[in-house]
Amino acid sequence: MTSVDLPPVYRDIVDVVDDAPASLQAKQIVPRLGLAAVTSKT
Repeated sequence: MTSVDLPPVYRDIVDVVDDAPASLQAKQIVPRLGLAAVTSKT
């Protein structure tokens, strides 16, 4: 499976992680996707 096989939102997450210079936590990924970083949602 490649990222092309994933739904669009998952591809966006893979792109964010791939572009990051270091590992990320979910609370760092969510705002980069344009979503509100609400603790109960991450």
